[in-house]
Amino acid sequence: VQGTIVAALDGCSDDSRSVAERFGATIIESAHNVGKWKTLDAAVRGLGNGNTPPEVVALVDCGVEWPEDLVTRVVERFQ
Repeated sequence: VQGTIVAALDGCSDDSRSVAERFGATIIESAHNVGKWKTLDAAVRGLGNGNTPPEVVALVDCGVEWPEDLVTRVVERFQ
């Protein structure tokens, strides 16, 4: 399974950026609080980078833990 981790940060003042960078995430960041939905919209639009947008986008809030095999199970549904 191939994928890209994107961290959409909305005026964060904690260590979210450094944590995301440790996992190799692409950072989409607003300098000030523009709101969750505008930040997520910017992140999803930025994923295509002028190319074909991704087939699947998973939006997850901070602190959410997925089962270890979740991504594999989701990909299997698309095959």
